[in-house]
Amino acid sequence: MDGVNIIIEDGKGNYLIQQRSDDAPIWPNSWGLWGGGIDEGESPILAAIRELEEETGIRVGEEKLTHFKTYTFVSKRTGKMVNKHVYILLLEPEMKIVLGEGKGYAFFNKDELVPLTFADRPKQFLFDYIASKNESAF
Repeated sequence: MDGVNIIIEDGKGNYLIQQRSDDAPIWPNSWGLWGGGIDEGESPILAAIRELEEETGIRVGEEKLTHFKTYTFVSKRTGKMVNKHVYILLLEPEMKIVLGEGKGYAFFNKDELVPLTFADRPKQFLFDYIASKNESAF
């Protein structure tokens, strides 16, 4: 199933990461990005908006999300090709977080992210994004 992930950053070098619940069907109790599957007939951007609201309580329009990259890979679980669309949200002070899914969440800077146990691919997505920001700073 194709899906979306949302990287939430605060503009100060910190990233809001979700801790998966103990009973999550895959990668329980690990850290990951917000997101999920794309429903039939739904566009990736609308799926990102829906997942963001379901999981964080944050309601945004399309203009608040920036497409970073689409990854295509073979799912380790299903053996099928998957497209994962990754979006960026710059958290604004008026955006209040209400956890709707997972065990918890926390902000981490890039150095604090390194030792965390992450869900498989989201760590790659996040570190690719951080690297792209560092490259664009030169």
